[in-house]
Amino acid sequence: MFHTLTLLTETLATPIGNLMVISDEMGRLRAVDWIDYDDRLRRLLARHYGKDNVTLIRASRSSGLVSAIAAYFDGDLHAIDSLPTATEGTSFQKRVWQALCEISAGRTVSYSELARHIGKPAAVRAERKRWLLNHEKQAVQRSSVASASHKIGGQDSTMRLSF
Repeated sequence: MFHTLTLLTETLATPIGNLMVISDEMGRLRAVDWIDYDDRLRRLLARHYGKDNVTLIRASRSSGLVSAIAAYFDGDLHAIDSLPTATEGTSFQKRVWQALCEISAGRTVSYSELARHIGKPAAVRAERKRWLLNHEKQAVQRSSVASASHKIGGQDSTMRLSF
């Protein structure tokens, strides 16, 4: 029987909106999404951890995670490079997420480059789908994944992450 995962919530006012930062009791980042998209975040958490297996409670004290993300918004693009994270996912998903973390701040790569990087050059569609569904392992959008036509196809007007 799967136990209920207790996750802690914090909010962060940023220049472009209010974020909800989700961590576990060990201080590892699990998810970030805009406060206006609470329903989407809850669906994502249910997809990763099972329906009704997650309890969200307000953190009793501020974490270093929020401080690091705030520093990112203040211009320190590397403040989020070493945030502790935890996630559920297949080995393929985890390889994609790791590869996304390796994209330098401000750099744009194509889906085909990303697929080649993880050793799965034929997985371009899967890469894009995984990105659009999960936006995994990008604490804050600091790089872009583009289609072969150089259109930014892997992001939309929102920033979100889940670990």
